[in-house]
Amino acid sequence: MATLIISTAITLTWSPPTAVVPISYNINRRCRRVCESSVTSNNETSVSSPHTSTGIPPYSQCTFDLIGVYGADPHPLTNNYLTTTLSTAPTAPVGDIIFSSVESVSMTVSWDEVPCNGRNGPITGYYLTYTNITSDTSYTVNITGGDNRMYNLTGLIPYTNYTVSIIPYNYNMNGPARQEIQLTGESIPGVISDLRHSRPPTEITIVWNPPTIPNGIITVYEIRYRESTSTGPYNITNTTNTYYSILGLIPNTSYTIGVRAYTSIGPGEWTDRGYTTTEIQTFNGYIERKFEVKNNNTGATQSVTQYQITNWDLTGKLTNPQTILMVIEEMYRTQRKRGNTSIVVHCSDTVSRSAMFCAAATTINKCKTEGVIDVFQVLKSQRIQKPGSVQTVQQYQGIFQIVLTYLDSFETYSNFTT
Repeated sequence: MATLIISTAITLTWSPPTAVVPISYNINRRCRRVCESSVTSNNETSVSSPHTSTGIPPYSQCTFDLIGVYGADPHPLTNNYLTTTLSTAPTAPVGDIIFSSVESVSMTVSWDEVPCNGRNGPITGYYLTYTNITSDTSYTVNITGGDNRMYNLTGLIPYTNYTVSIIPYNYNMNGPARQEIQLTGESIPGVISDLRHSRPPTEITIVWNPPTIPNGIITVYEIRYRESTSTGPYNITNTTNTYYSILGLIPNTSYTIGVRAYTSIGPGEWTDRGYTTTEIQTFNGYIERKFEVKNNNTGATQSVTQYQITNWDLTGKLTNPQTILMVIEEMYRTQRKRGNTSIVVHCSDTVSRSAMFCAAATTINKCKTEGVIDVFQVLKSQRIQKPGSVQTVQQYQGIFQIVLTYLDSFETYSNFTT
Protein backbone atom coordinates (compact mmCIF):
# COMPACT_ATOMS: atom_id res chain seq x y z
CA MET A 1 0.00 0.00 0.00
CA ALA A 2 2.68 2.53 1.00
CA THR A 3 4.28 4.25 -1.93
CA LEU A 4 5.96 7.25 -0.25
CA ILE A 5 7.20 7.55 3.31
CA ILE A 6 8.79 10.63 4.89
CA SER A 7 9.41 11.55 8.53
CA THR A 8 5.95 13.03 9.19
CA ALA A 9 3.66 11.50 6.53
CA ILE A 10 2.84 8.26 4.74
CA THR A 11 1.23 8.10 1.29
CA LEU A 12 -0.94 5.03 0.68
CA THR A 13 -1.93 3.70 -2.74
CA TRP A 14 -4.27 0.83 -3.46
CA SER A 15 -6.34 -0.72 -6.25
CA PRO A 16 -10.11 -1.27 -5.88
CA PRO A 17 -11.38 -4.81 -5.44
CA THR A 18 -12.20 -6.55 -8.73
CA ALA A 19 -15.53 -7.94 -7.61
CA VAL A 20 -17.48 -4.99 -6.30
CA VAL A 21 -16.07 -1.46 -6.17
CA PRO A 22 -16.86 0.37 -2.89
CA ILE A 23 -18.70 3.66 -2.92
CA SER A 24 -15.82 5.19 -0.90
CA TYR A 25 -12.99 4.25 1.44
CA ASN A 26 -12.25 4.85 5.11
CA ILE A 27 -8.84 4.50 6.77
CA ASN A 28 -8.24 3.74 10.44
CA ARG A 29 -4.72 4.77 11.59
CA ARG A 30 -2.99 3.71 14.80
CA CYS A 31 0.49 5.20 15.42
CA ARG A 32 3.04 5.20 18.24
CA ARG A 33 6.59 6.42 18.51
CA VAL A 34 8.98 3.49 18.38
CA CYS A 35 10.36 4.51 21.79
CA GLU A 36 6.99 4.53 23.60
CA SER A 37 3.97 2.28 24.03
CA SER A 38 1.04 4.71 23.93
CA VAL A 39 -0.93 4.64 20.68
CA THR A 40 -2.72 7.51 18.95
CA SER A 41 -5.70 6.57 16.77
CA ASN A 42 -7.15 8.51 13.86
CA ASN A 43 -10.06 7.76 11.49
CA GLU A 44 -10.12 9.28 8.01
CA THR A 45 -13.32 8.95 5.93
CA SER A 46 -14.18 9.29 2.27
CA VAL A 47 -10.62 9.03 1.06
CA SER A 48 -9.33 7.88 -2.28
CA SER A 49 -6.12 6.42 -3.66
CA PRO A 50 -3.51 7.75 -3.39
CA HIS A 51 -4.02 9.14 0.11
CA THR A 52 -1.42 10.95 2.28
CA SER A 53 -1.77 10.50 6.01
CA THR A 54 -0.07 13.45 7.76
CA GLY A 55 0.70 14.71 11.25
CA ILE A 56 2.68 11.63 12.21
CA PRO A 57 5.73 12.08 14.51
CA PRO A 58 9.10 11.06 13.04
CA TYR A 59 10.18 7.47 13.60
CA SER A 60 6.66 6.28 14.42
CA GLN A 61 5.27 2.83 13.76
CA CYS A 62 1.80 3.00 12.20
CA THR A 63 -0.84 0.36 11.48
CA PHE A 64 -3.49 1.07 8.81
CA ASP A 65 -6.87 -0.56 8.12
CA LEU A 66 -8.39 0.08 4.67
CA ILE A 67 -12.21 -0.18 4.77
CA GLY A 68 -14.53 -0.23 1.77
CA VAL A 69 -17.87 1.56 2.21
CA TYR A 70 -20.83 -0.18 0.57
CA GLY A 71 -23.83 1.88 1.58
CA ALA A 72 -24.40 1.49 5.29
CA ASP A 73 -22.29 -1.63 5.51
CA PRO A 74 -18.47 -1.06 5.69
CA HIS A 75 -16.27 -3.98 4.74
CA PRO A 76 -12.54 -4.36 5.71
CA LEU A 77 -10.31 -4.70 2.67
CA THR A 78 -6.83 -4.61 4.29
CA ASN A 79 -6.13 -4.96 8.03
CA ASN A 80 -3.06 -4.07 10.12
CA TYR A 81 -0.87 -2.78 7.32
CA LEU A 82 2.35 -1.86 9.19
CA THR A 83 4.91 0.78 8.21
CA THR A 84 7.26 3.25 9.94
CA THR A 85 8.02 6.93 9.30
CA LEU A 86 11.61 7.98 8.66
CA SER A 87 14.03 9.30 11.26
CA THR A 88 15.13 12.92 11.47
CA ALA A 89 17.44 14.95 13.67
CA PRO A 90 16.67 15.00 17.39
CA THR A 91 14.75 18.09 18.46
CA ALA A 92 15.41 17.77 22.18
CA PRO A 93 18.71 17.71 24.09
CA VAL A 94 19.78 15.00 26.46
CA GLY A 95 18.28 14.99 29.94
CA ASP A 96 20.09 16.15 33.06
CA ILE A 97 23.90 16.14 33.02
CA ILE A 98 25.29 14.66 36.22
CA PHE A 99 28.84 15.04 37.57
CA SER A 100 30.27 12.47 39.96
CA SER A 101 33.67 11.48 41.36
CA VAL A 102 34.86 15.05 40.84
CA GLU A 103 38.58 15.17 41.61
CA SER A 104 41.30 17.73 40.97
CA VAL A 105 42.28 16.26 37.58
CA SER A 106 39.31 14.07 36.64
CA MET A 107 35.54 13.74 36.81
CA THR A 108 32.85 11.36 35.63
CA VAL A 109 30.06 12.75 33.45
CA SER A 110 26.76 10.95 32.91
CA TRP A 111 23.48 12.11 31.42
CA ASP A 112 19.87 11.10 31.05
CA GLU A 113 18.59 9.96 27.68
CA VAL A 114 16.87 12.24 25.19
CA PRO A 115 13.12 12.36 25.90
CA CYS A 116 11.17 10.08 23.60
CA ASN A 117 9.18 12.92 22.02
CA GLY A 118 12.44 14.62 20.95
CA ARG A 119 14.46 11.66 19.67
CA ASN A 120 12.90 11.42 16.20
CA GLY A 121 14.79 8.23 15.59
CA PRO A 122 17.27 5.90 17.27
CA ILE A 123 19.99 7.82 19.16
CA THR A 124 23.18 6.35 17.73
CA GLY A 125 25.75 8.39 19.66
CA TYR A 126 26.80 11.61 21.37
CA TYR A 127 29.41 14.30 20.87
CA LEU A 128 30.82 15.30 24.25
CA THR A 129 32.85 18.53 24.30
CA TYR A 130 34.59 19.78 27.42
CA THR A 131 36.15 23.24 27.55
CA ASN A 132 38.59 24.78 30.01
CA ILE A 133 36.91 28.15 30.56
CA THR A 134 40.13 29.81 31.73
CA SER A 135 42.24 28.88 28.71
CA ASP A 136 39.33 28.44 26.26
CA THR A 137 40.75 25.05 25.26
CA SER A 138 38.24 22.45 24.03
CA TYR A 139 38.31 18.72 23.38
CA THR A 140 35.55 16.68 21.69
CA VAL A 141 34.87 12.97 22.13
CA ASN A 142 32.59 10.90 19.86
CA ILE A 143 30.72 8.39 22.01
CA THR A 144 29.02 5.78 19.83
CA GLY A 145 25.96 3.89 20.99
CA GLY A 146 22.84 5.51 22.36
CA ASP A 147 23.05 3.58 25.62
CA ASN A 148 26.60 4.75 26.39
CA ARG A 149 25.72 7.70 28.59
CA MET A 150 28.77 7.93 30.84
CA TYR A 151 32.30 9.17 30.26
CA ASN A 152 35.34 9.71 32.49
CA LEU A 153 37.26 12.94 31.82
CA THR A 154 40.95 12.89 32.77
CA GLY A 155 43.95 15.18 32.46
CA LEU A 156 42.04 18.17 33.79
CA ILE A 157 43.47 21.22 35.56
CA PRO A 158 42.84 21.49 39.32
CA TYR A 159 40.35 24.06 40.58
CA THR A 160 39.25 25.06 37.09
CA ASN A 161 35.77 25.56 35.66
CA TYR A 162 34.91 23.33 32.71
CA THR A 163 31.93 23.59 30.40
CA VAL A 164 30.63 20.16 29.36
CA SER A 165 28.41 20.10 26.27
CA ILE A 166 26.61 16.99 24.96
CA ILE A 167 25.00 16.72 21.50
CA PRO A 168 22.91 13.62 20.65
CA TYR A 169 22.75 12.42 17.06
CA ASN A 170 20.72 10.05 14.88
CA TYR A 171 23.25 8.63 12.50
CA ASN A 172 24.66 11.85 10.96
CA MET A 173 21.89 14.19 12.12
CA ASN A 174 22.80 16.24 15.19
CA GLY A 175 20.38 17.39 17.82
CA PRO A 176 20.56 20.41 20.14
CA ALA A 177 23.26 20.65 22.82
CA ARG A 178 22.88 20.73 26.57
CA GLN A 179 25.74 22.10 28.64
CA GLU A 180 26.66 22.47 32.29
CA ILE A 181 29.62 23.93 34.17
CA GLN A 182 31.61 22.03 36.78
CA LEU A 183 34.57 23.10 38.92
CA THR A 184 37.32 20.53 39.41
CA GLY A 185 38.61 19.86 42.90
CA GLU A 186 41.48 21.60 44.61
CA SER A 187 45.02 20.27 44.68
CA ILE A 188 48.22 21.26 46.40
CA PRO A 189 49.36 24.69 45.16
CA GLY A 190 52.29 25.51 42.94
CA VAL A 191 55.31 27.36 44.24
CA ILE A 192 55.17 31.02 45.18
CA SER A 193 56.91 33.49 42.87
CA ASP A 194 59.08 36.60 43.02
CA LEU A 195 60.35 36.18 46.58
CA ARG A 196 61.97 39.47 47.62
CA HIS A 197 63.48 40.81 50.83
CA SER A 198 64.85 43.76 52.75
CA ARG A 199 67.57 43.44 55.38
CA PRO A 200 67.59 45.61 58.47
CA PRO A 201 70.33 44.45 60.88
CA THR A 202 68.24 42.21 63.15
CA GLU A 203 65.34 41.29 60.88
CA ILE A 204 64.57 40.20 57.34
CA THR A 205 61.34 41.28 55.67
CA ILE A 206 60.25 39.05 52.80
CA VAL A 207 57.59 39.72 50.16
CA TRP A 208 56.28 37.31 47.52
CA ASN A 209 53.56 36.78 44.94
CA PRO A 210 50.95 34.01 45.22
CA PRO A 211 51.52 30.83 43.18
CA THR A 212 51.04 31.28 39.46
CA ILE A 213 49.14 27.98 39.55
CA PRO A 214 47.18 28.12 42.83
CA ASN A 215 45.16 24.92 42.18
CA GLY A 216 42.58 26.18 44.66
CA ILE A 217 42.05 28.83 47.31
CA ILE A 218 45.26 29.70 49.16
CA THR A 219 44.41 29.41 52.85
CA VAL A 220 47.76 30.22 54.45
CA TYR A 221 51.49 30.60 53.78
CA GLU A 222 54.02 28.70 55.87
CA ILE A 223 57.44 30.22 56.54
CA ARG A 224 60.50 28.42 57.83
CA TYR A 225 63.94 29.82 58.65
CA ARG A 226 67.19 28.97 60.37
CA GLU A 227 70.83 29.97 60.20
CA SER A 228 72.39 28.68 56.98
CA THR A 229 75.08 26.78 58.88
CA SER A 230 72.57 25.10 61.19
CA THR A 231 71.45 21.49 60.84
CA GLY A 232 68.83 21.83 63.55
CA PRO A 233 65.08 22.20 63.10
CA TYR A 234 63.62 25.19 61.31
CA ASN A 235 61.66 27.89 63.04
CA ILE A 236 58.12 27.66 61.64
CA THR A 237 55.46 30.35 61.42
CA ASN A 238 52.57 31.19 59.09
CA THR A 239 50.62 34.13 57.72
CA THR A 240 47.70 34.83 55.42
CA ASN A 241 49.53 37.84 53.94
CA THR A 242 52.10 37.80 51.15
CA TYR A 243 54.75 39.45 53.33
CA TYR A 244 56.36 38.73 56.67
CA SER A 245 59.05 40.21 58.93
CA ILE A 246 61.31 37.77 60.75
CA LEU A 247 62.53 39.54 63.88
CA GLY A 248 65.23 38.96 66.46
CA LEU A 249 67.93 37.86 64.02
CA ILE A 250 71.67 38.22 64.42
CA PRO A 251 73.38 40.99 62.41
CA ASN A 252 75.74 39.94 59.61
CA THR A 253 74.45 36.35 59.68
CA SER A 254 73.28 34.15 56.80
CA TYR A 255 69.83 32.57 57.03
CA THR A 256 67.94 30.08 54.88
CA ILE A 257 64.31 31.14 54.50
CA GLY A 258 61.56 29.15 52.80
CA VAL A 259 57.93 29.91 51.91
CA ARG A 260 55.19 27.59 50.68
CA ALA A 261 51.45 27.93 50.11
CA TYR A 262 48.57 25.80 51.37
CA THR A 263 45.17 24.94 49.94
CA SER A 264 42.56 22.82 51.67
CA ILE A 265 44.31 19.78 50.16
CA GLY A 266 47.72 20.52 51.65
CA PRO A 267 51.01 22.34 51.09
CA GLY A 268 52.88 23.00 47.88
CA GLU A 269 56.65 22.89 47.45
CA TRP A 270 59.04 25.15 49.33
CA THR A 271 60.71 28.13 47.72
CA ASP A 272 64.02 28.54 49.61
CA ARG A 273 66.41 31.45 49.49
CA GLY A 274 69.55 32.41 51.38
CA TYR A 275 69.74 35.88 52.91
CA THR A 276 72.24 37.68 55.10
CA THR A 277 71.33 40.29 57.69
CA THR A 278 73.00 43.69 57.53
CA GLU A 279 76.46 44.16 58.99
CA ILE A 280 76.59 46.64 61.88
CA GLN A 281 79.79 48.20 63.16
CA THR A 282 79.54 50.39 66.24
CA PHE A 283 82.23 52.98 66.80
CA ASN A 284 82.74 55.68 69.39
CA GLY A 285 79.75 57.94 68.75
CA TYR A 286 78.41 56.50 65.49
CA ILE A 287 77.13 53.31 63.84
CA GLU A 288 78.01 52.07 60.36
CA ARG A 289 75.52 49.87 58.47
CA LYS A 290 75.95 48.26 55.07
CA PHE A 291 72.97 47.43 52.84
CA GLU A 292 72.43 45.98 49.40
CA VAL A 293 69.43 47.24 47.41
CA LYS A 294 68.17 45.12 44.52
CA ASN A 295 65.95 46.12 41.60
CA ASN A 296 63.58 43.16 41.26
CA ASN A 297 62.75 44.03 37.65
CA THR A 298 66.31 44.23 36.32
CA GLY A 299 68.22 42.28 38.98
CA ALA A 300 70.69 45.18 39.36
CA THR A 301 72.10 45.74 42.85
CA GLN A 302 73.45 48.81 44.61
CA SER A 303 75.50 48.92 47.81
CA VAL A 304 74.49 51.49 50.43
CA THR A 305 76.51 52.49 53.48
CA GLN A 306 74.73 54.33 56.29
CA TYR A 307 76.36 56.32 59.08
CA GLN A 308 74.28 57.22 62.12
CA ILE A 309 75.78 59.67 64.62
CA THR A 310 74.59 58.73 68.10
CA ASN A 311 76.27 61.24 70.45
CA TRP A 312 75.07 64.50 68.90
CA ASP A 313 72.51 66.59 70.78
CA LEU A 314 69.25 67.38 68.96
CA THR A 315 69.95 71.11 69.20
CA GLY A 316 73.22 70.70 67.34
CA LYS A 317 75.35 71.35 70.40
CA LEU A 318 78.67 69.55 69.98
CA THR A 319 80.05 67.45 72.80
CA ASN A 320 82.66 65.70 70.69
CA PRO A 321 83.45 67.30 67.30
CA GLN A 322 86.00 64.52 66.77
CA THR A 323 83.07 62.10 66.14
CA ILE A 324 81.73 64.28 63.31
CA LEU A 325 85.20 64.52 61.83
CA MET A 326 85.61 60.73 62.02
CA VAL A 327 82.34 60.21 60.13
CA ILE A 328 83.37 62.74 57.46
CA GLU A 329 86.73 61.04 56.97
CA GLU A 330 85.15 57.56 56.96
CA MET A 331 82.56 58.73 54.43
CA TYR A 332 85.26 59.97 52.03
CA ARG A 333 87.36 56.85 52.61
CA THR A 334 84.41 54.56 51.76
CA GLN A 335 83.67 56.62 48.67
CA ARG A 336 87.24 56.25 47.43
CA LYS A 337 87.38 52.54 48.26
CA ARG A 338 83.98 51.57 46.83
CA GLY A 339 83.18 54.00 44.06
CA ASN A 340 79.75 52.53 43.29
CA THR A 341 78.52 52.79 46.87
CA SER A 342 75.74 55.17 47.84
CA ILE A 343 76.33 56.84 51.22
CA VAL A 344 73.65 58.00 53.64
CA VAL A 345 74.48 60.04 56.75
CA HIS A 346 71.66 59.92 59.28
CA CYS A 347 71.47 63.21 61.18
CA SER A 348 67.99 64.71 61.64
CA ASP A 349 65.83 67.28 59.85
CA THR A 350 68.13 68.62 57.07
CA VAL A 351 68.29 72.16 58.52
CA SER A 352 70.08 71.79 61.88
CA ARG A 353 72.52 68.92 62.49
CA SER A 354 72.26 67.74 58.87
CA ALA A 355 73.05 71.25 57.62
CA MET A 356 75.99 71.53 60.04
CA PHE A 357 77.38 68.21 58.82
CA CYS A 358 77.09 69.19 55.14
CA ALA A 359 78.68 72.61 55.71
CA ALA A 360 81.58 71.15 57.72
CA ALA A 361 82.19 68.37 55.17
CA THR A 362 82.14 70.82 52.25
CA THR A 363 84.47 73.26 54.04
CA ILE A 364 86.98 70.52 54.85
CA ASN A 365 86.85 69.23 51.27
CA LYS A 366 87.52 72.74 49.90
CA CYS A 367 90.34 73.02 52.41
CA LYS A 368 91.89 69.84 51.02
CA THR A 369 91.40 70.63 47.34
CA GLU A 370 91.73 74.41 47.20
CA GLY A 371 93.52 75.32 50.41
CA VAL A 372 90.66 77.68 51.30
CA ILE A 373 88.56 77.81 54.47
CA ASP A 374 85.43 79.99 54.15
CA VAL A 375 82.51 78.75 56.25
CA PHE A 376 80.46 81.84 55.43
CA GLN A 377 80.61 81.31 51.66
CA VAL A 378 79.97 77.57 51.98
CA LEU A 379 76.88 78.17 54.12
CA LYS A 380 75.68 80.96 51.84
CA SER A 381 75.82 78.61 48.85
CA GLN A 382 74.16 75.84 50.84
CA ARG A 383 71.24 78.07 51.82
CA ILE A 384 70.44 78.69 48.15
CA GLN A 385 69.54 75.00 47.85
CA LYS A 386 68.18 74.60 51.38
CA PRO A 387 66.85 77.83 52.90
CA GLY A 388 67.00 77.83 56.68
CA SER A 389 70.13 75.72 56.89
CA VAL A 390 71.87 76.24 60.28
CA GLN A 391 69.34 77.96 62.49
CA THR A 392 71.25 79.14 65.57
CA VAL A 393 74.52 80.82 66.47
CA GLN A 394 75.43 77.71 68.44
CA GLN A 395 75.06 75.59 65.31
CA TYR A 396 77.09 78.12 63.28
CA GLN A 397 79.86 77.99 65.85
CA GLY A 398 79.72 74.21 65.81
CA ILE A 399 80.78 74.17 62.15
CA PHE A 400 83.93 76.09 63.10
CA GLN A 401 84.59 73.63 65.92
CA ILE A 402 84.54 70.71 63.50
CA VAL A 403 86.82 72.50 61.03
CA LEU A 404 89.22 73.55 63.80
CA THR A 405 89.36 69.97 65.05
CA TYR A 406 90.36 68.94 61.54
CA LEU A 407 93.03 71.65 61.36
CA ASP A 408 94.36 70.75 64.81
CA SER A 409 95.17 67.31 63.47
CA PHE A 410 98.07 68.87 61.52
CA GLU A 411 101.25 70.37 62.97
CA THR A 412 100.99 73.33 60.61
CA TYR A 413 98.43 74.67 58.21
CA SER A 414 100.30 77.75 57.02
CA ASN A 415 99.35 76.98 53.43
CA PHE A 416 95.63 77.44 54.17
CA THR A 417 93.99 80.83 53.55
CA THR A 418 91.05 82.19 55.51
